[in-house]
Amino acid sequence: MPGMNIFDNDAFSLTTLTAAINERDFVPSMIRNMNLFRSRGVTTTTIAIERKGTELKLIPTSPRGAPPGELVTNKANLRDLRIPHLAKNATVVADEVQNVRAFGTDDELQTVQDLVIDRTELLAQEFDLTEEHLMLGALQGKIYDADGTTLIYDLFSEFGVSQPAAIDFALDTDATKVRTKCTEVIRTMGKNMKAGGMQFGVGAIAEDSFFDALINHPDVERAYERFQEGAALRNDYTWQSFQFAGINFINYRGSDDGKVGLAEGECRFFPMGVPGVFEIVYAPADYADTVNTVGLPRYVVPNLEDTGNNRYRKFEVQANPLPYCTRPQTLLRGTA
Repeated sequence: MPGMNIFDNDAFSLTTLTAAINERDFVPSMIRNMNLFRSRGVTTTTIAIERKGTELKLIPTSPRGAPPGELVTNKANLRDLRIPHLAKNATVVADEVQNVRAFGTDDELQTVQDLVIDRTELLAQEFDLTEEHLMLGALQGKIYDADGTTLIYDLFSEFGVSQPAAIDFALDTDATKVRTKCTEVIRTMGKNMKAGGMQFGVGAIAEDSFFDALINHPDVERAYERFQEGAALRNDYTWQSFQFAGINFINYRGSDDGKVGLAEGECRFFPMGVPGVFEIVYAPADYADTVNTVGLPRYVVPNLEDTGNNRYRKFEVQANPLPYCTRPQTLLRGTA
């Protein structure tokens, strides 16, 4: 039967394990599955974001022969953002390795490797949830740490723009014109998009109570009365999307413990189909083998031995992601 020395095999190297965990399918995440964020690896632990905005002004008339006015341009605003570092260990103890044997085979190496991958895969699910949490923060313009209170980045402040005021949809009032509220969202987002606002879609993730109030509002129901005899609203849209007035509303399902999700009665609007608005970058791991290499979404470091009697091995899972929005002024908030 194998001992702890089995981990000296190349099958448990940094390169092999990292490749294995990045090829596996992770637990689905709603925002990640939207493919809203363009993903890329970087070779540094910080990224520099340049914002250069120029306000267009009307040119006043002046007497012929008078000196012309001077064009005033804004200097570029450069921000350095440190990429967050996430790391956690998975442990395999000697007894687990000693008692492992594949049924009907002597290929103990493969069996132990599966044990390690399964153990680190449990951690990968936590990393998926954490990345979803960070992306959700980027969609809201404020990225928080895992405790939900420690602010990592206020994107409005970092980009020097004001956070747009919330739009009250007044869904608790039957007389509310919901389509007019949606038009307000689209127009406000288009104005805040500046030159990039000619062609864009509008997406929305809605908390349960907002979503339910929306699809059950009389104004929305009347709009669909003649559409396939109301079949569109008889369908179950729980945790699914619903098109109305030019906006794709999605009933967002957060974590069951409520730590990853939206505030009650809240809906978040964001632009879709505009390149470069949402990005997520991955920095390289902090190991000698990965210095100045292009960052990967996940890393697994093997063979972290104990200092005692060689009773266990630790496998560290690491990620260094930073999702962000380059135009946070387009991120709008709606209330029910």
